[in-house]
Amino acid sequence: MNRCAPVAIAIAFLLSVPAVAPAQQRGDAPPPLNIIGLTGLSFGAWVEPDTQMEAWVQMARFVCQAEEFCKINVFDGPELATHVDPVPEENRKALKYVFTYQQGETPPIVVREAQPEEGKEPREWTFD
Repeated sequence: MNRCAPVAIAIAFLLSVPAVAPAQQRGDAPPPLNIIGLTGLSFGAWVEPDTQMEAWVQMARFVCQAEEFCKINVFDGPELATHVDPVPEENRKALKYVFTYQQGETPPIVVREAQPEEGKEPREWTFD
């Protein structure tokens, strides 16, 4: 590993802190998609309950756009959210959506409902 890499990461983090703090002090809304970790190319993230999909899908696209394949497990609230993939059984009840991005595919983005209504197939949404 390059010796300068840890220093560069620390500097980048320190420079980003002042930009976040004023927004929190003003009471601005939290981001619609909150990334909590990564396992391979599978991220774990959470959204506030009742957050509309359109509010977080563009942010998820931005997170994944540099990869050929990317998956984000989106949980309802932070309590049971995890970046572990496959999602452990005890966390599954909070899993709301599975966002997948595949570069070069049409459509590149598919969002699948993780907990369909009983007796129904999971709903699926596609985005270009």
